[in-house]
Amino acid sequence: KVRENADYIFKEGKRLENLSVKMMDFIVLGKENLDLKKVSVKNLFERLKNEMAPIFQKENIIFECDWENEVLFVEEDLIITVCLNLLDNGRKAVLRKWQDVQLSDEEKGCLKLKGYQEKDRYCICVIDNGTGIPEDELTRITDAFYMVDKSRARAMGGVGLGLSICDKIIQLHGGELRIESQVGKGTTMT
Repeated sequence: KVRENADYIFKEGKRLENLSVKMMDFIVLGKENLDLKKVSVKNLFERLKNEMAPIFQKENIIFECDWENEVLFVEEDLIITVCLNLLDNGRKAVLRKWQDVQLSDEEKGCLKLKGYQEKDRYCICVIDNGTGIPEDELTRITDAFYMVDKSRARAMGGVGLGLSICDKIIQLHGGELRIESQVGKGTTMT
């Protein structure tokens, strides 16, 4: 168990080191071309599932993964970063909504990671049944340093850069971030 945990910590440290270098290239140097490689959706989702499932289980959040297997041309570390950020945001929204409520097994907080083909593009969705985002905030949540609820976000370790960076990474891949949300019902980030 110690070796397994040490290996995980080492691999995650290397991933974050590589990500830091890439982010410096994009932000400081204005580099806009990516080193795209073939990545299996199955491998991508299984990696995300293995990394996040223990966290969700510990926090009593139901976590589901469902995907249509394809091969994508992406910069894998950056796409992993986007997915981890969206999953973590969903986790925080679920915890804020459900933390003080006594729940039966059918009512638990829930997160879903879903992948599917839509016309000429592949979509990755993170769906939660958390607090939701007010409609008037939706157009601003990808602005750097913007947070819907500053006091709660900072208390849970946020600074308001995650969605801004995710949006930029998605744009660099030729995609777009779509956000649908209802207060009290949850959010879908695609």
